[in-house]
This record gives sequence, structure tokens and C-alpha cells, in this order.
Amino acid sequence: MALGMQISNVSLTINNFSISVGNDIYVPILVDSPSEISAFGFDAEFPSDKLIFVGLERTALRESYNHVDANVISREYAEAKAGKKQKYSTLRVGGYKTGLKFSAFSGVLLTLIFRVERNLAEEAPLTVIATYDDFKNASVKNGLVGLKKSQNEREDPAKDSVGRDWTFDDIIWERTNLINLISRNAVN
Repeated sequence: MALGMQISNVSLTINNFSISVGNDIYVPILVDSPSEISAFGFDAEFPSDKLIFVGLERTALRESYNHVDANVISREYAEAKAGKKQKYSTLRVGGYKTGLKFSAFSGVLLTLIFRVERNLAEEAPLTVIATYDDFKNASVKNGLVGLKKSQNEREDPAKDSVGRDWTFDDIIWERTNLINLISRNAVN
């Protein structure tokens, strides 16, 4: 091993199991680390001709951070893939905290929220292109995000595929349970 080379036991995963509400897609970002994470950062590339970054959602792991934020730092560069141009933007996500517990850190760190700009017929890639601070040299698993069958594509828009009526509170309850399930599975 070369001198100065850092090894990281941190794992950063963009979960493929995203949830959609209307035209918004909620993408959990999973972290697994044997030690506390005091500061983190990563840049993720997404297809800006299909998705618009809307914001972050709080999670239990994120509560102890003094500041967490995300911003689109570069907009729309075109890349030819499979004979057609696709536009991509870069999202920078980061945070820090001052108090440390020196304990293992595993679960859903935060949830990224994207809005579908136009018809998303297939899943769109969300790719980590750089990592910073305690995520430096982390092992990264990129994800694909997409919409599930939308309400207006169903025979009865007020009912799901098994005939249940959904209210806004039902959707929030289901999303919370999904994030908790993902967090528990990430720890195991």
C-alpha cells in the first residue's frame, strides 16, 4: 500500500427503492460506517432533462447535524449516449456537526426529493461522482430512480392497485414506514 493512501470503511448507497408521490420522487441515501460521521459531502449527477432537484427531507440520523444542505452547482451539460443527447446537472450535498458520540453510524442519512420534469418512461441514473470529508474514499453504490404507476394511469385515480382509497395522510404514513424499513435493513 502506498503511503498517504486512505482506506475508508464507509459505505454510501443511493437506494434503488425510491417512493413517488405525484410527480415527486423520494430517494433515500443510506450510510453504513463503523464510526461517527462528523462531516460529509458528495456530488451526484442526475439527468436534468428528466428530473428537477426540489429539496431534502429530514431523517432521524440527520437530526444531530448543525447544518445539512444541497444545491445544484452546475447545470446542464450535454452528453451523447446511445446516439441521443442527454442533459445532466451536478447536485452537491453536505453537512457537519460539532458534537460527536463516537458510535457506529448506519441508516438513512437523508432523503433527496426530485420532481419529474417530463415523462420518465424508464428509470433515471443518480450517480455519485465525488465524495468529501468523512465520505472520502467511501465505497459507493449508485442508484436508479423512477416513478411508480401514477394515479392518473389507474382506472380509479382515488384507489391503488388493490382497490384501497389513499389520503395524503396514508401516503405520508406509508413513506415513513418505508424509510424506517430501509433504515432497519441497512443496519442488519
